[in-house]
Amino acid sequence: MVNKVLAIKDRGQTVRVEVESIDWVEAAGDYMCVHSAGETHVLRSTMRKLVQQFDPQQFVRVHRSALINVKQIKAIA
Repeated sequence: MVNKVLAIKDRGQTVRVEVESIDWVEAAGDYMCVHSAGETHVLRSTMRKLVQQFDPQQFVRVHRSALINVKQIKAIA
């Protein structure tokens, strides 16, 4: 199931992050650091669960602990 919005609980409130705006995601133990629009949101999840929620044409797992939005790629070295 592909989500358009990712709901992230942060200090007693829920922040809605548009999936389109996510630049990249990195794993940090049992948490995911979701980088979007210059901000970092911490989500308690696994990389496997998160990958299943995103469009595989838009997000690519480039490392076991990193997922990137292909629309944010500017250059490849």
